[in-house]
Amino acid sequence: MSGIELIVHPTDAIQHEILALPAGVRRAVVRERLGPLVAPMLGGAWGPDGNDPSVWLEQAGLFPIETAGDAEREALDTLRGIDAWGRCAEALDRSVGIFEAAGYEPPVRPRVDFGLLLGNRNDADLVERNGGSTGFGGFPGLILVLIWPTEDTIRRLPAVVAHEFHHQARLAYEPWSGAITVGAYLALEGLAESFAGALFGQNRIGPWVTRHDPATVARARATIAPALGVAGFDRIRGYLFGDDLAERFGYEPVGLPHAAGYAVGYGMVQAYLRATGTSVVEATFVPSEEIVATAVEAGYFA
Repeated sequence: MSGIELIVHPTDAIQHEILALPAGVRRAVVRERLGPLVAPMLGGAWGPDGNDPSVWLEQAGLFPIETAGDAEREALDTLRGIDAWGRCAEALDRSVGIFEAAGYEPPVRPRVDFGLLLGNRNDADLVERNGGSTGFGGFPGLILVLIWPTEDTIRRLPAVVAHEFHHQARLAYEPWSGAITVGAYLALEGLAESFAGALFGQNRIGPWVTRHDPATVARARATIAPALGVAGFDRIRGYLFGDDLAERFGYEPVGLPHAAGYAVGYGMVQAYLRATGTSVVEATFVPSEEIVATAVEAGYFA
């Protein structure tokens, strides 16, 4: 039995309370009720110098706090009606269980806090670029998933949760560094999506992988291959995120469509798994340099 405590916070009730309030008082309640969940990621405190959790959450894709109305209340009711929070808890339990079945204790914090939040239906980043759901699993001990409910996002929700849980395990084994390379970031995302597919089926992996046709992925591989050793988050972002966010976040475009690097990372990890016969759980504990080198030797970037 795992010693990991998985806490799925009752963010359904919290958001229901917020959406029932009049505009003008909601932001303070978001700070009070949701702020403690994200406070560790923001340095534990906020004030006039910044780090307001309500602002950060909106920037991350939360529903518009002061203007959300009937559509958001109906969407939240949809999530509550399908027991989305229970589905997330089951996905977390399965994520731990697959490690244990393979003889591993996932190297995550003894307590992992999880929050499911209603996304902004008008946020192009959330809805258009990421297909209606996104997550944050890179901060130790905290996973957030934002979703605008549709038939597709509800179907993929457990896989998104598993993807973010895998980041907790992988980054505990190979910690985040500001000097991360393109190859290491490809491995991080490719492993997480491969883990999600192993648990919930390849038909549930994210649009950041599936939206790209083979010709697009081939062109992306050719662009990324000479840059696998490029290091530094500011230098590598274009290879993962693509050009359309370059101006917004201030990095150099490299000639790739949105999230093409995620598709390449997924393909790279799949090439590694095929070449070695390794499971994705076992590959969680393999250095990124080895994963990249094996995929290169197998001809994935040829």
